[in-house]
Amino acid sequence: MKYNFKKIQDAFVFQKTQNSCGIACLCSIMNYFQKDIDEVHLTYLSGTTQNGATLLGLKEAANQIGLASEGYEGNLCDLKSCELPAILHVVNEYGFTHFVVCYGFDYTSGHFIISDPAIGIKQYTEEELDDIWKSKILLTVGTLDIDTLSTKNLKKNNLKTYLLPLIKSDARILLLSFILSCMTALISLATAVFVQALVDTILPQKNIKLLMLYILIYGMVVLLSQLASYANSRFIITQNILFNVRIIRMLLKKIFQLPKSFFSMIKTGEIISRINDTEKIQGSIILLVNSIFIELLIMSFSILILFYYDWSIALTTAFSIPFLAVFSYLYSKKINLHQKKLMNEYAALETYSIDMISGMTCIKSYQKEHVFFRRLLFFYKSTQKRGRDLKVANANFDLYIGTLSSIFSIMAIMLSSYYVTIGRIQLGVLFAIVTISTMIIQASIKISSYIVDIQEARVAFERSAFILNTITEKELIKEGNTAVHMCSQNELECRNVSFRYPGQMTLLENLNIKVGTGNFISIFGSVGSGKTTLTDLLQRNYVPYSGEILFQGTDIKNYQLSQWRSYLGVVSQYTKIFIGTVADNITMFKSVSIEDVSIFCKELGLEQFLQDDNLNLYNMLDENGNNLSGGQRQLIGIARALYKSPEILIIDEPTASMDKVNEMQVLSLLQRLKNRMAILMITHKPEIARMTDCIYVLDKNTFLQHGDHHTLMQSTNLYSRAYEALFYGTTQ
Repeated sequence: MKYNFKKIQDAFVFQKTQNSCGIACLCSIMNYFQKDIDEVHLTYLSGTTQNGATLLGLKEAANQIGLASEGYEGNLCDLKSCELPAILHVVNEYGFTHFVVCYGFDYTSGHFIISDPAIGIKQYTEEELDDIWKSKILLTVGTLDIDTLSTKNLKKNNLKTYLLPLIKSDARILLLSFILSCMTALISLATAVFVQALVDTILPQKNIKLLMLYILIYGMVVLLSQLASYANSRFIITQNILFNVRIIRMLLKKIFQLPKSFFSMIKTGEIISRINDTEKIQGSIILLVNSIFIELLIMSFSILILFYYDWSIALTTAFSIPFLAVFSYLYSKKINLHQKKLMNEYAALETYSIDMISGMTCIKSYQKEHVFFRRLLFFYKSTQKRGRDLKVANANFDLYIGTLSSIFSIMAIMLSSYYVTIGRIQLGVLFAIVTISTMIIQASIKISSYIVDIQEARVAFERSAFILNTITEKELIKEGNTAVHMCSQNELECRNVSFRYPGQMTLLENLNIKVGTGNFISIFGSVGSGKTTLTDLLQRNYVPYSGEILFQGTDIKNYQLSQWRSYLGVVSQYTKIFIGTVADNITMFKSVSIEDVSIFCKELGLEQFLQDDNLNLYNMLDENGNNLSGGQRQLIGIARALYKSPEILIIDEPTASMDKVNEMQVLSLLQRLKNRMAILMITHKPEIARMTDCIYVLDKNTFLQHGDHHTLMQSTNLYSRAYEALFYGTTQ
């Protein structure tokens, strides 16, 4: 088969994050079929997480957007005969699983044509591909009718949607800056004109007064240029601050509106690196408005002056501009690829640095300092290698641009010198032409270099746009406008609820459970059985695949999201501690006095847990509550949930890190509070599950049994076996 390499190259999409290789492969195939789709939309459809996508997730996403995809297990011979693009599950040079696109086998060259989203288009021999394609699993992707492809969620014009509105706010400042730039550009030509007048007119007259007058005027012009440049700098500083605040505000506002699934999809270090990238965007705007416009104006005015002196010299110099522009455009693509790779490496380095440094206690406990030191150093070296590649590419670019510029500059000087010898122009004009030609060439070089910087800002903007294009939680989880009607007896019910993550097998199937005011219900199950996922469904962090979650007989999806969550108090398995006082962490930084928090704790019977010095309401907590024990963090989590005075309290493994005394006190507190609220507890500990009114046993993705302790002990089930193993050391 003959392949259109240009079409494959044009379709290529570079992966935006470490875990998005599968999504980039699908985007490349969509481009190959000449259709465009939003990468963020594909990320949600495929169920991509921080660990990446699965082949099943990619298959489901492809089918949902109109592509025909099927998964197979094959070999190189099968791959040769495949006439459709295929996504291969491979292992990269670092030993990580990876996805690439195989467009087929080129019998002319004897190579497979591979689109690697981390590298680019490459050709592999049979041996090379066989070495990385360990699983022999592939996903063929094609379409019979290109018009059937989904046209929903096409890419936005990010520049028009996000950047231009931000820039418009600074239109007045940027206009003033532009005017001052024009003044600076015009004044910069004064030196050339002054030299020409000095050599050809003033010096031959030997008039000292005229000479001093010219020098005085020239000095005033130079001073005016400095003042204009200073004023311009002040405007730039003002615009810089205003723009940075606006773009960061826009990004942060968007981040806090994103669904939980987004933070499962992208690592913290990635988010931080994208926020930091905004400074490059600001720098490129200043560069565009001031530096590039100034250089363009200098070039334009300089060429006009050259035409005034001699048209042939002006044309010779002007011919350098299109040559440099075309070369810069072509070479910038290569630099752009290096910049994307470098930014991804920096994001990975930041992610792994946060991960390893935050886990220093664990590292020291296992005496693995040298292992993690080598790992982090490896990522740093990889980042430096990418940085070196970019610097080499920039150095090569500067060399080529400088050489081309020098050639045209020498041509202009040679022609000018020749015209002086034949008397066509005077010596002063030669000096002016040399000065102006040099300015034009230097302006061309600067503009070419600025293009590289703008390319870097463009890459940074694309990375930030990934966050901005992500749909918000309210857009993803459509909310109704039904008001929640509370009463003294509230009831929450799951009716035939099933759920699975995109690209994964069914996790929960046909769950049925009821909990109401006065009930203390527990869900008992083994680790990894989906108990915590159920709490996410109750909070509407995710939507059930099928079935209903009802409150007061109404599906909770009909309620406003913010109103629904205001009635829930949730204690997660791992309590997040923020930098602030204990009182701040209980109230989630609500503006109330510590005395009011103390009164609340006494009324609810929480003061017994806060007598320790570390849990004093005034005590300052550091990052992640490192000065607290695990049990103390859980106590703060319980107090935080109860401070909301919720109608439904959902607690996930609330006493996992507590001693038995505190555990019993917490369970006693919950028993007292059940008459005020419905309580649903998630646990894998049979000794605390037995203290609840009813136990739902989650086994094999569903509730197989439910009842109180005595009822469940009458039969053999997951709970009874766990209880017997704990207290009697045997299971039946």
